[in-house]
Amino acid sequence: MVVKTVFRNTFALTAARIISMFLTFLLLVFVARNLGSEPFGNYNFALILVSFFIIVAEFGFSNLVIRDVAKEKSRVQKYLSNVLVLRFLLVIAALLVLVLFIENSNYSPHLKTIVYIVALASFINSLSQVFRYHFQSFEVMEFESLVVIIQSIIFFLFGMLVLLQGFGLLEVVIVYLFANIVSFILSVFLVLTKISRFSWNIDFKLWRSLLLDGFIFALITIFLLVYTKINVLFLEHFFGSAVVGLYTASQRLVESLIVIQTNFLIAIYPALSVSFHADKVRFFRLFEKSFKLLVVVGLPIAVFLFIAAEKIVLFIYGVEFLESVAVLRVISWIVPLSFLNGLLFYSLFAVNKQRAVAAIFCVIALLGLLLNFYLVPLFGLLGASVSFLASEALLFILAFHFFSTNIFRVNLTETLFKPALWNAFTAFLIMGMLLLDTPIILLFLLSVAFYAVPLYPLGIIDKTDVALIKQVLPKTMQKVSQ
Repeated sequence: MVVKTVFRNTFALTAARIISMFLTFLLLVFVARNLGSEPFGNYNFALILVSFFIIVAEFGFSNLVIRDVAKEKSRVQKYLSNVLVLRFLLVIAALLVLVLFIENSNYSPHLKTIVYIVALASFINSLSQVFRYHFQSFEVMEFESLVVIIQSIIFFLFGMLVLLQGFGLLEVVIVYLFANIVSFILSVFLVLTKISRFSWNIDFKLWRSLLLDGFIFALITIFLLVYTKINVLFLEHFFGSAVVGLYTASQRLVESLIVIQTNFLIAIYPALSVSFHADKVRFFRLFEKSFKLLVVVGLPIAVFLFIAAEKIVLFIYGVEFLESVAVLRVISWIVPLSFLNGLLFYSLFAVNKQRAVAAIFCVIALLGLLLNFYLVPLFGLLGASVSFLASEALLFILAFHFFSTNIFRVNLTETLFKPALWNAFTAFLIMGMLLLDTPIILLFLLSVAFYAVPLYPLGIIDKTDVALIKQVLPKTMQKVSQ
């Protein structure tokens, strides 16, 4: 029964996130192609700028609420009222700081308006998440999936409608605000009618506990945001929104592919957590096989993006975004690095090494700031791309070294040799098909077939790579229920 619940929840949330990602990406491609790089850059810059302030309101509460309420369902009313009030106060504080920052900046009135609307939408979404945490605590992910899908459909349909009617970015972000308001109302309704009634039960000791326990998660999130997004703020400052649009076009594409890794790690995390304490041999085997599978999946994505970058950019965004090709070629290699970094950090969380994770992210955030400070003014798009890739690469080196030294050593050469060699052969095939001017969709399908079909016959993957994960997940879930 537990395994079925886990599978149902994982499938529901994964499907919702994929649908949401696809619809949002499709709408933003339409924005880019119809409005151009500058409005596209304005939208992405607004989202990223607001995210630096919204972190203050998030404060790592999600992990704490989901964990504590899942253990003891009777806490739901207490956590709901306290986290909601605390989140609201943090939201107001963050919003005031954002207003002060914007009013003292030299951004255009139009960009300021876009930022304010996006900020209001994001802060409403932050309050909505307080209610949605309880969907995960009560293992009713279908409710969260429903909210995510409805929000995405509203944003996509009404966003497309205003664009087809000849309106601009301002109307699109108003639709974004409306979609988040609907999401908030629906989240509140589902929690209050399906999970628990609301009651005021303010507990300042709980506030202190939440702030102290959430601090480490908040730090990690801040450091993560700095090293992944700070280059966009530098680009906006030195070159303007049009260049931001060129950079974020490729960044959006890469981020949409990383969702593959995210959903896999969400599914595997409980197994890693339970296995480490119950059966370390199983933990080590699960980590090793997961590491190998992520290499096998992530590396060919990078190879294809690197080689076919020009065709991909022209197909998705059009000629105006041709300068994004160089960006995509550089940051394509972030895909496999991000896959492996995700596994390393989820595994470190599973063995209670959050402080080590925070320290590593702190180093990378500082490095990212320095690299962007020197590279972006000199090299623009290329500087932002290289600083991002360098930060991700060093993140892998530090995380892998810490994990290998303190937890478990993976034979990196043995793990990478066969996949790297086969990817090199695949790369030659892709280049050959490019010389024949193969259409991008056919190029993708042929590349996938050529790469994937021989994986088993060549011994790059074997039965245990997939079977072990299928075997470990149910067993660990059964232990959780006992």
